[in-house]
Amino acid sequence: MNLGPADLVSLEVVSVLIVEPNDDLRELMTLAAERECPVRATASGHRGLAMLVDEPPSVLVCEVDLPGLSGEHLAVRARLLREPPLIVLVGADHDRLSRAASYADRVLPKPFPMACLEAAVAEGCNAQLTAYRSR
Repeated sequence: MNLGPADLVSLEVVSVLIVEPNDDLRELMTLAAERECPVRATASGHRGLAMLVDEPPSVLVCEVDLPGLSGEHLAVRARLLREPPLIVLVGADHDRLSRAASYADRVLPKPFPMACLEAAVAEGCNAQLTAYRSR
C-alpha cells in the first residue's frame, strides 16, 4: 500500500477505541473497525477510561454492561471531552441500551451485523478528519 502525506495525516488524526469484555467479540469488532482507521481495544472499563482521557478517539465503541465501570459512565465522560467522539453503545440488555441512548450517537443491540459497526466507525472517522482539515 502506497500512502501519501494526506493519508499519513489521516492515520494520526483518527482512531477508534473499543471497550468490550468478550475477547472473541472484541477481536471481531477490531477487525471490522480496522478497515476504516486505527483501533485500540481493551476489555476493561477502567482501562478504557484511561485510554479515552490519554488519547481521545474519533469513535468510542463500548459495551454498556462492563464490569466495574459501565459503558454508560464512559459515554458520559466522552461527552465532556473538548472534541467528543462519535459514541456507539452496544449491548444485549435492551432496557439498559434504551436508557443509555440519550448519550450515544448510535446504539447497536447485540447481535448486530459488523457492517453496521463499520458504517458508524467510518462516519465518526470521516467527521473527525473533516473537522481537522477545516481548521
